[in-house]
Amino acid sequence: MGISVIIPVYNTEKYLEDCLNSVVNQSLPFEQIIIVNDGSTDNSLEICNAYAEKFSNVQIFSQKNQGLSAARNSGLKLVTSDYVMFLDSDDYLRNDSVEKILSQMTSFDLDILYFDSEIKNELKNERKQNVYDRVNKISYERMSGKEYFLKCYPDYFIVSACMICIRMQFLKEKGLKFPNVRKHEDIFFSFKAMLEAKYVQYVPHKLYLRRYRENSIMTTAFSTDAWMDRCRAYFWCWEYIQDTMSRYTEDEAEVMKVFFLMSFQELRGIYKRISLERNEEFYQELQKRFCTFWNRDWIVGKQKLSLMASKAIVHLLKELSEEEQIMIDHMGDSIDVIEKLSQKQYLEELKKVLGKVPLNEKGKKVGIYGTGKHTDQLLTWYKFFYENILCDLYFIDTYKKSNENCYYDRPIINIADAMDYVDSIVISSSEYESEMAEKVKELYGESIPITRFYDKYKGFIFLTYEEIFENSRNKSKE
Repeated sequence: MGISVIIPVYNTEKYLEDCLNSVVNQSLPFEQIIIVNDGSTDNSLEICNAYAEKFSNVQIFSQKNQGLSAARNSGLKLVTSDYVMFLDSDDYLRNDSVEKILSQMTSFDLDILYFDSEIKNELKNERKQNVYDRVNKISYERMSGKEYFLKCYPDYFIVSACMICIRMQFLKEKGLKFPNVRKHEDIFFSFKAMLEAKYVQYVPHKLYLRRYRENSIMTTAFSTDAWMDRCRAYFWCWEYIQDTMSRYTEDEAEVMKVFFLMSFQELRGIYKRISLERNEEFYQELQKRFCTFWNRDWIVGKQKLSLMASKAIVHLLKELSEEEQIMIDHMGDSIDVIEKLSQKQYLEELKKVLGKVPLNEKGKKVGIYGTGKHTDQLLTWYKFFYENILCDLYFIDTYKKSNENCYYDRPIINIADAMDYVDSIVISSSEYESEMAEKVKELYGESIPITRFYDKYKGFIFLTYEEIFENSRNKSKE
């Protein structure tokens, strides 16, 4: 039982030693360190040759420059070990990665193991949030790939192939390889691999160290070609969803709807930001594929929509161009009918979600943890549905001192003093929900019950009034 690592190399001489030192100095060695020299024109190959001469598990394969996908696929042909992982040549690994990963893969008989990354930031503009940190946000239990997708999409679904270890037999059985694109090659590979896997697991270890640097694939601005590659990757995902829809439960199908809607929204948004010459012909292709896919029964259909799906549809339909609306109508669907259905179901589902928030219980002492836009929307929509707040309401902050500030004319208290003021806590922030829940449990255990809703619905669930109602319409509950 061993692990191979595939390292595509193209003109990264400045970072290569950090990368290669991290793989040759593992506490438990890699069975194979496969370096694919993808047509480098700097001193990268010379550096790699020096390591190959010194370490018997290092092997080098050279090819003309074809891009990351082709380099990884070339490396996969050389793997003889049971497991494989991928490393970009400007990044590096923690020195106990092989040991931790191999133990987990073999102990739990996994097809895929997911782990996290630290960030080495070399950019002038600081990136504050580490999107590759999922500690306390995803279950650590072994589960199927489809179960994992339901739990992590959309907020914690990471497509990077560098933060996984995967079983070679699984790759071969499923015919998995990287698609023939220059950029965004991870999207379809990671999507299909996750949904096909029998057993996967996430471990809260930052084993990978990702470098944010100038002029890397990660930090280069979107070009038309990159946008087109991203479109192609999502097209393949959409086709895969359609081909496999019969396998999904109702809950799984709902998440697939959200994936489709959000990915189309993302592609449209990127296209608007591209500063180079746009490819209008390809944009027409995107619109046609969207309209064709939209017309499938399982997208809108008669089935009741979840809160996430109805929110995604309402938000998207508000943004569609006149041309896109005409295209959808031409295929037999009515924008007006779909939008009203989505709005109605969104309101019904949102009312159910807010019904569990104990703000209308007279005499109850409730603390809302958070004092920002999420709390504003929570209160706005709660009053819309339930009119009055009858409880004794407090607002909770992690850093402010108790009773020195007010919010909505109610006192703000510090989380450390919550036991003195409240019987229960509502977590209003979607971005920091997991951290807030952990903080409450750390301080109070089960003594103070917590009301959460983002853990199920993932992400910010509140649309604005303008997205639901016409400005001229009465904002009634009907």
